[in-house]
Amino acid sequence: MTSGLIQAVARGPRVPLTGVFQRHASPKNVALTGSTSGRWCPGGFPVLYLARPEAAVVAEAYRWLVDPTEGLSGDRVHNRMLLTVE
Repeated sequence: MTSGLIQAVARGPRVPLTGVFQRHASPKNVALTGSTSGRWCPGGFPVLYLARPEAAVVAEAYRWLVDPTEGLSGDRVHNRMLLTVE
């Protein structure tokens, strides 16, 4: 990612956001920190992925954990935690 793009994003307007949001996480990794390995920021700045409503979090979990593996069902996925932030 070019430094010009990073600077342009940093200068962008900030919008207050309130409410309750959630994310799914492995019990081994429950930190609410940004990731640089996601679909929107590979190798770029850290992004914290949150969603609402809860059904969107479940759908995202399936998309990442179940859908890519043919024949896998949700009941075969290791335990996940639902983190809620306000």
